[in-house]
Amino acid sequence: MRNLLALVALEQRAPQRAVEHLERALRLAPEEPVYHCNLGQARRELNQLDEAIACLRRALALKPDYVTAAINLGSAHFAAKDYPAAL
Repeated sequence: MRNLLALVALEQRAPQRAVEHLERALRLAPEEPVYHCNLGQARRELNQLDEAIACLRRALALKPDYVTAAINLGSAHFAAKDYPAAL
């Protein structure tokens, strides 16, 4: 439920609210890669790029074939102007 609320918050351009929902979700299911990926997306939208990259790396550590997390990680690296890592 928290993940769904977070996705709605992201759609409404309310990334801080999404972060709050996702942090609660992760307290209940810390090994859920989708929550880490969505938290990374929310943090990227808040321009918290180091935190976003860490979240997305965690999502990929939990699920190495998670394509969405890999794409979002590249996007976060690009936003951080780390172009080699973005590739």
